[in-house]
Amino acid sequence: MPLHAVEKRRNIMVGLPQISIITVLCGNNVDFMGKCLVSLIENTGYSNCEFIIVSDSDAEMRNFISQIGEYNPSVKCIFRGSRHSNASNRNLGALHADKNSKYLVFTDSDVLYSNGVWLERLVRIAEQHSDIGIIGGTDDQTCWGHCCFVDDNSGVLVNVLLACPAIPDFPLELMIIPGCNMLMRRDVFSLVGGWDEGFSPVYGEDIDLCLRSILAGYRVFGMYNAGVRHLYRNSNENNSCELVGSEDSRWHLNLAAMKRLALKYRGILPSAARGSHQEWIESINQMRGSGKPRLTNLENLPPTMVEGVINPLYTDT
Repeated sequence: MPLHAVEKRRNIMVGLPQISIITVLCGNNVDFMGKCLVSLIENTGYSNCEFIIVSDSDAEMRNFISQIGEYNPSVKCIFRGSRHSNASNRNLGALHADKNSKYLVFTDSDVLYSNGVWLERLVRIAEQHSDIGIIGGTDDQTCWGHCCFVDDNSGVLVNVLLACPAIPDFPLELMIIPGCNMLMRRDVFSLVGGWDEGFSPVYGEDIDLCLRSILAGYRVFGMYNAGVRHLYRNSNENNSCELVGSEDSRWHLNLAAMKRLALKYRGILPSAARGSHQEWIESINQMRGSGKPRLTNLENLPPTMVEGVINPLYTDT
């Protein structure tokens, strides 16, 4: 892969705020993640930003990331000596963000970028609406239609993908957006306490961050963003999912995360799906209107997984 590709000049956009883009590389598939990382840096045409790469990978990946940093002064490389959760790595990246950055952008290591204005689109909307806490999106429908409820019968949080007959040409207010491409106001990130590291090693942490932002009084928006393609771990070798091994283990961990979310948000989220987007908005408004005391009193639950074993609290009995 030609490392000189990351030296591409970005267009100067006067008056737009500073951004810190945080991406986590936790696997050792250099070909897969390296391609995605270079596409992020090469196709971010927003001049007033920095890239923060957090990695707890082995020597080959560290060497690749170090070379990226050598070629691009806007890249900060943070290496960890042992494996950590996705939430922990993202929190560490946020701690190293430039003090002048107004927004934090969190990206996954399996997102491929091909449009230089993807970030400017998000920033311009956020700048127009001070009550937007989080906004993001890809060219995939899953990023513009999620809401959720707690199913008391199963004891899990259930995501609902709202039906869109066509690609919307405007952002949609939602309950949650995937954390693969997420812009967040830095003051809101601090207000809600960052990522919940109890969602370990992965799954559920992006849902939780969105819900806490709503409880803090802010809105969450998803949008169609051409040129941002989430590849959904095509190799399954590219991030912290490696810690749980098989696809069956991933399924059980995901289910455990949904149970942890249900315990955390029971009595706050609806207990059944809503019939329309407007009805979901009404539920969101209720959450936001009475949310700050609930945000303060959210239960501090044990981690989903400890030393490779899912906590029995989140498994079937």
